Amino acid sequence: TEHPQVQQGMEEIYKAWVEFGIDGFRIDTAKHVNLEFWQSFGPAMHDHAALLGNDDFFMFGEVFDANPAFQSIYSTAGALSSTLDFGFQQVAVAVTNGDATSLLADLYVGDDYYTDTDSNAYNLPTFLGNHDMGRIGNFVGGDLQKDLFAHGLMFTLRGQPVVYYGDE
Repeated sequence: TEHPQVQQGMEEIYKAWVEFGIDGFRIDTAKHVNLEFWQSFGPAMHDHAALLGNDDFFMFGEVFDANPAFQSIYSTAGALSSTLDFGFQQVAVAVTNGDATSLLADLYVGDDYYTDTDSNAYNLPTFLGNHDMGRIGNFVGGDLQKDLFAHGLMFTLRGQPVVYYGDE
């Protein structure tokens, strides 16, 4: 991704997907790609989608890290729409399992890291489990009431809820 031909080729491939009517992307392992790639790729996808009439094109990267100061780099300097909110996932599981609710307040103190001209913490896709780390049912010992509570947190607090197959 450091080579201009690779970057241009990837942008052309993904522009074709946008032309098919795809209105957004989940980008796996975004933190393992150089930031300069995202600084070109993100605006190129948004601009192409806008040319096709989609001013709300949304792409979020998987940045497997719970630290808002690090994670937010990909939606601010990196020009992606957002990143998966691993911080929320970690705190929601902890609170559901009996840790202090003040952990949520501590997490939200970092929300300003995500704020720039085209992104903020309210854009963050929130989730409870996924294909890499496991499902919420496993994190709460199969307790249905805890599972429902965790989903209640996800559906009512800031962010865009994402329900991965297996957590429904």
